Amino acid sequence: MKTTIHALPRAALVALLALAACGKTKTEYVEVTAPESTYLVEVLPGMMGAAVGKSEFQLRVRNRADSTPASGLTISIKPVMYMADMNHSAPADVVTESSEPGTYDCAIYFQMMSGVGMGYWEVTATIGTGAAAETAVFYPSVGMAMGTDTVRKNLWGVSDVGSTATATTKYVLFADGPLTEAEGQLHLHLSRAEDMMMTFRPVHVGAALAGTTGTVTSVSLTASATATFTTPIAATDAGHGHWTLDLSSLELAAGAQTTVYLELQVNGEDKTTDGLVVSGTNAYVDFKVTPR
Repeated sequence: MKTTIHALPRAALVALLALAACGKTKTEYVEVTAPESTYLVEVLPGMMGAAVGKSEFQLRVRNRADSTPASGLTISIKPVMYMADMNHSAPADVVTESSEPGTYDCAIYFQMMSGVGMGYWEVTATIGTGAAAETAVFYPSVGMAMGTDTVRKNLWGVSDVGSTATATTKYVLFADGPLTEAEGQLHLHLSRAEDMMMTFRPVHVGAALAGTTGTVTSVSLTASATATFTTPIAATDAGHGHWTLDLSSLELAAGAQTTVYLELQVNGEDKTTDGLVVSGTNAYVDFKVTPR
């Protein structure tokens, strides 16, 4: 199913979002650049629709002049949640062109659902860079996470702004895809929330740290079947904030939910559940996973 672009005033969009939250419409409305713009953009929602956690979708981009696929473009996406008392963003993956020319794969790691009393998500897709860049804006309805598997966990460090569980500078771990019994790979996405959660930087060696002149020089993300971490399993860096843990040694069974314990250390500093120094159970987070 594809979503066709409709250019509407923002007030009308907010009203339609309220209807969407009540289940009265499934149409997504997109505010686009002026008619003389170069491109036409369509949003192709994923099969499951947007929900808290990793949500995948596609952008189909055509040349306005002749409706041919616009291939080889540089596209970035920026989500913002507008709430009554604050705004914030969410991690977004690198946009890549799919095997179908002019169709681009996208993913956003939504932190919260949208709807009446919550707020609404605005996603801006920017095509190109600099003065020639064009934008398309759409407003996905984001539902709650389904099931009981863990979607997201937060961690803080003493060196992070605030150093408490209310600080907005934090490390965010998202589940990053299904765990299969045969593969035994747990995929995670790790980012650092900065600028009052308006910026999410993917965490990897060499990444910059906002507000400092430093960079990430070391990352240790480990997993264990027990909270004692007697035989920790080290994650491998899969690029741009993606990390993979090989859990095949844990002999996970398909359909049986299990708890995996995770520890994170960045630049030699332990990241904890409360932003304080390690003291018992604040040293790790528990991640519930169900292999397929």
